[in-house]
Amino acid sequence: PSVGLHPSDVENLTHLFTELAERDNTVLVVEHDPVVIRAADRVIELGPGAGAAGGTIVADGTPSEVVRRRGATQRAFASTSREFGSSLRVPTGHLRVRGARANNLRNVQVDVPLGVLVAVTGVSGSGKSTLAVNVVYRTLARHFGALDVEAPGPHDAIDGVEQLKSVALVDQAPLGRTSRGNAATYTKAWDFIRASFAKEPAARARQLSPAHFSFNVQGGRCDTCSGEGFETVEMQFLADVRLVCPVCRGRRFKDVVLAIRHRDMSISDVLDATVNEILERFPEVAIARALGPVARLGLGYLRLGQPLSTLSGGEAQRLKLARVLADDHRGALLILDEPSAGLHADEVRAVLGALDVILKAGGSVMVVEHDLDLVAAADFVIDLGPGAGADVTAAQSPSTDRSTRVRTSAEIFALGLEALIEGLKLTMRTESSRA
Repeated sequence: PSVGLHPSDVENLTHLFTELAERDNTVLVVEHDPVVIRAADRVIELGPGAGAAGGTIVADGTPSEVVRRRGATQRAFASTSREFGSSLRVPTGHLRVRGARANNLRNVQVDVPLGVLVAVTGVSGSGKSTLAVNVVYRTLARHFGALDVEAPGPHDAIDGVEQLKSVALVDQAPLGRTSRGNAATYTKAWDFIRASFAKEPAARARQLSPAHFSFNVQGGRCDTCSGEGFETVEMQFLADVRLVCPVCRGRRFKDVVLAIRHRDMSISDVLDATVNEILERFPEVAIARALGPVARLGLGYLRLGQPLSTLSGGEAQRLKLARVLADDHRGALLILDEPSAGLHADEVRAVLGALDVILKAGGSVMVVEHDLDLVAAADFVIDLGPGAGADVTAAQSPSTDRSTRVRTSAEIFALGLEALIEGLKLTMRTESSRA
């Protein structure tokens, strides 16, 4: 429930939870935010990892008891300690946004540095996504020839566009609504895998081409389920039922295709394997380039054949970022709309590592964000507010020392963070005295 909320809004949210509980209700919350976790009466932590490495209860107790177990919850609390020792990156140029008036923006004038990590902060409804996505992204995307992008929000001009070569948006919009798209097809790793199977002597003897190893075209896929591995039975008054295909038994392909082995795996085995497993079995550069970023972003547990429509918003956004990492970053501006949404602190650190790769390669990054870790790691902060539907209240110029920053959202968040830590200490002392 804290996704997309400013820390000041999260505190109000916890008061509502408490009020609901006091009215004889039970409130069950799935959450990463330390503020919400601290307000809970009981914490159930699942893990220890993601995917096949998770699925068990590793901690169950009060917030202070779970934190003492040094698991994922403890790491989420520990991540709130700030390290401002690293120096700021130096901008290579800047975009100048003039007269932005879309939605809640009020004739905003602001410089956006290039070659650095820029965080756009502010309370919910202050116009962060409007500035970054509706104005900056849409204007630049249309400038670079993306005619299918919606018209940008009202503004006078954006100066300095000639310093960029491309722009990309990474948000949490669903990657697909069908079961045919998966991590393998989205990252283009599937093209290389299909070609590898087609090169096997047994495949050549049967005159099987890469197309025969595709579940999206006729030829090698199962004719009964059209390569989906299951059949959908439409129910008139109930939800549709998915049944495993009786012919291919969920393996998607014909027997002649399934008989081909590459690195001791069938094409169906590859789809059932995780990203990490494929990286171990396929050492080729093309696979490492396509799937390596997926693993580095903490998605190594995904199975290659898992439909994109089943991914969470955070998984979908990280998969989009992984594909961007495989592109050329020099002269590119990457805009991310709340990349930390739905992510644990460990995963946020992985995202920061990926953004650092883009910056070192000559790219620029602009993030709309509430997360303390991401805001603290930024080189420049554009703060919108002070409330919803207002102006730019602070645009922090980069300095050589993070400790000399003006008081923007990052510092305001840090002040609230100190209160959070003190509150946790108080909770632990209270529980100790009760015991």
